Amino acid sequence: MWETAFDLSMLNDSKVIVNCPSIDLVESFMNVLAENGVTWCGGEAPNKYNSKWNNNKEETCYWIENGTMTYENKQYAEEYADDFPNHIKCTFYGADTTDFEIANDDDIRKFLGI
Repeated sequence: MWETAFDLSMLNDSKVIVNCPSIDLVESFMNVLAENGVTWCGGEAPNKYNSKWNNNKEETCYWIENGTMTYENKQYAEEYADDFPNHIKCTFYGADTTDFEIANDDDIRKFLGI
Protein backbone atom coordinates (compact mmCIF):
# COMPACT_ATOMS: atom_id res chain seq x y z
CA MET A 1 0.00 0.00 0.00
CA TRP A 2 2.80 2.47 0.80
CA GLU A 3 5.08 1.36 -2.05
CA THR A 4 3.69 4.01 -4.39
CA ALA A 5 6.12 6.91 -4.67
CA PHE A 6 4.74 10.38 -4.03
CA ASP A 7 4.36 12.34 -7.23
CA LEU A 8 3.76 16.08 -7.37
CA SER A 9 0.69 15.55 -9.56
CA MET A 10 -1.02 13.91 -6.58
CA LEU A 11 -1.49 17.36 -5.06
CA ASN A 12 -3.71 18.52 -7.93
CA ASP A 13 -7.02 16.74 -7.45
CA SER A 14 -6.28 13.92 -5.06
CA LYS A 15 -6.64 13.32 -1.41
CA VAL A 16 -3.31 11.89 -0.41
CA ILE A 17 -1.66 10.44 2.68
CA VAL A 18 2.12 10.63 2.41
CA ASN A 19 4.51 8.72 4.64
CA CYS A 20 7.85 10.48 5.16
CA PRO A 21 10.06 7.69 6.53
CA SER A 22 13.29 9.60 7.11
CA ILE A 23 14.34 12.78 8.88
CA ASP A 24 16.66 13.37 5.92
CA LEU A 25 13.63 13.69 3.63
CA VAL A 26 11.53 16.02 5.76
CA GLU A 27 13.08 19.33 4.72
CA SER A 28 12.79 18.44 1.04
CA PHE A 29 9.17 17.32 1.42
CA MET A 30 8.18 20.43 3.37
CA ASN A 31 9.81 22.59 0.67
CA VAL A 32 7.90 20.75 -2.08
CA LEU A 33 4.63 21.32 -0.24
CA ALA A 34 5.32 24.99 0.49
CA GLU A 35 6.37 25.66 -3.12
CA ASN A 36 3.07 24.20 -4.26
CA GLY A 37 0.89 26.25 -1.94
CA VAL A 38 0.10 23.58 0.64
CA THR A 39 -0.36 24.92 4.17
CA TRP A 40 -0.99 23.45 7.58
CA CYS A 41 -4.66 23.43 8.59
CA GLY A 42 -3.97 26.63 10.56
CA GLY A 43 -2.67 28.40 7.43
CA GLU A 44 1.05 28.25 8.24
CA ALA A 45 3.46 27.27 5.45
CA PRO A 46 5.25 23.96 6.10
CA ASN A 47 8.99 23.98 6.77
CA LYS A 48 11.58 21.78 8.46
CA TYR A 49 10.95 23.46 11.82
CA ASN A 50 7.21 22.76 11.95
CA SER A 51 7.15 19.38 10.19
CA LYS A 52 5.90 17.52 13.29
CA TRP A 53 8.10 14.63 12.12
CA ASN A 54 9.61 14.03 15.55
CA ASN A 55 6.19 13.20 16.99
CA ASN A 56 5.97 9.90 15.07
CA LYS A 57 9.39 9.73 13.37
CA GLU A 58 9.51 7.22 10.47
CA GLU A 59 5.80 6.47 10.98
CA THR A 60 4.82 10.09 10.23
CA CYS A 61 2.14 10.51 7.60
CA TYR A 62 0.79 13.76 6.19
CA TRP A 63 -2.84 14.07 5.10
CA ILE A 64 -3.17 16.55 2.25
CA GLU A 65 -6.54 17.66 0.89
CA ASN A 66 -7.40 20.77 -1.09
CA GLY A 67 -4.06 22.41 -0.33
CA THR A 68 -4.31 21.88 3.42
CA MET A 69 -2.37 19.37 5.48
CA THR A 70 -2.34 17.70 8.86
CA TYR A 71 -0.42 14.73 10.23
CA GLU A 72 -0.84 11.48 12.10
CA ASN A 73 0.99 8.18 12.42
CA LYS A 74 1.00 5.42 9.82
CA GLN A 75 -0.80 2.99 12.11
CA TYR A 76 -3.77 5.36 12.29
CA ALA A 77 -3.94 5.48 8.50
CA GLU A 78 -3.89 1.69 8.32
CA GLU A 79 -6.36 1.04 11.15
CA TYR A 80 -8.88 3.53 9.77
CA ALA A 81 -8.29 2.85 6.05
CA ASP A 82 -12.05 2.43 5.52
CA ASP A 83 -12.49 6.05 6.63
CA PHE A 84 -10.15 7.20 3.83
CA PRO A 85 -11.21 5.14 0.79
CA ASN A 86 -10.47 7.91 -1.71
CA HIS A 87 -7.02 8.75 -0.41
CA ILE A 88 -3.88 7.69 -2.22
CA LYS A 89 -1.42 6.22 0.28
CA CYS A 90 2.18 6.74 -0.79
CA THR A 91 5.71 7.37 0.43
CA PHE A 92 7.97 10.36 -0.16
CA TYR A 93 11.33 9.03 -1.37
CA GLY A 94 12.77 12.41 -2.34
CA ALA A 95 12.18 15.24 -4.74
CA ASP A 96 12.82 14.41 -8.37
CA THR A 97 15.67 16.39 -9.79
CA THR A 98 16.94 16.32 -13.31
CA ASP A 99 20.61 15.45 -13.72
CA PHE A 100 20.80 17.10 -17.10
CA GLU A 101 19.83 20.32 -18.76
CA ILE A 102 16.90 20.10 -21.16
CA ALA A 103 17.93 20.94 -24.72
CA ASN A 104 16.42 23.98 -26.38
CA ASP A 105 15.47 24.17 -30.08
CA ASP A 106 18.91 25.45 -31.15
CA ASP A 107 20.65 22.58 -29.34
CA ILE A 108 18.40 20.06 -31.05
CA ARG A 109 19.02 21.59 -34.49
CA LYS A 110 22.79 21.47 -33.91
CA PHE A 111 22.56 17.86 -32.80
CA LEU A 112 20.55 16.95 -35.89
CA GLY A 113 22.82 19.01 -38.16
CA ILE A 114 20.01 21.22 -39.39
